[in-house]
Amino acid sequence: MSIVKDSTKIKQALLKRLQDVYPSDKGQGYVGAKVIQDASERKFKITAGCLSRYFAGKTNKSILSEEQIIWLCVRYGLPVQLIVGKIVIDNNKIGISIPKYNESESLKLLKQIFNG
Repeated sequence: MSIVKDSTKIKQALLKRLQDVYPSDKGQGYVGAKVIQDASERKFKITAGCLSRYFAGKTNKSILSEEQIIWLCVRYGLPVQLIVGKIVIDNNKIGISIPKYNESESLKLLKQIFNG
């Protein structure tokens, strides 16, 4: 399980951004060769096969690493943040709250997520 690699929101946002920046002349999609070339010019390696498999959702072969996905997000202006805790609004201000530890709730969630 990977928060970055398994995120459909990151994948969808990144795909939309690439379609906006490098639109395909066929009307839909993006020009992957331009993404690869741009990364290469910046001394960062991304292969066409890994990029296309990432967006196709095929995971039986090598896909983009977390580092590559984060690099693409940074390169194309997509902020990615990890927030630990629950977002709360108090007096019209947004904050983060860390709930008290509840072992039974934690074990219940663990079982739901990891079947264990």
